[in-house]
Amino acid sequence: IYPAIAVAQEIKDRLPQVQILYVGTREGMENKIVPQAGFDFQTIDITGINRSSLIKASKSLAKMPRSFFQGWEVVRNYRPDIVIGTGGYVSFPVVLAATFLDCKTYIHEQNALPGLANRNLARRVDCV
Repeated sequence: IYPAIAVAQEIKDRLPQVQILYVGTREGMENKIVPQAGFDFQTIDITGINRSSLIKASKSLAKMPRSFFQGWEVVRNYRPDIVIGTGGYVSFPVVLAATFLDCKTYIHEQNALPGLANRNLARRVDCV
């Protein structure tokens, strides 16, 4: 959350007229932190993939199509010039939808080893 807020704040500092929408989950701590930081916030229904349990992983994967279409709706309705993913499971359906809607897409990887979402998005986005 905090790396994404830092990126958003830097963009806002350089381009004060820009509008920024942060997409997260209703259950995550971002639903309080992001609005307090002064950014618009919208939710999608998604959970991380629990790779220690096949049943839990299957439940998470079963939500993925719905999450993708929610991400699609966010991008289609908000009509962003750029979509930036900062890793994590929430960014995956939104950035993926943006690639299909011909938005400029970027991912920001702040870790030494990229996570599952960024590894899978890296070959689809315009810039890593």
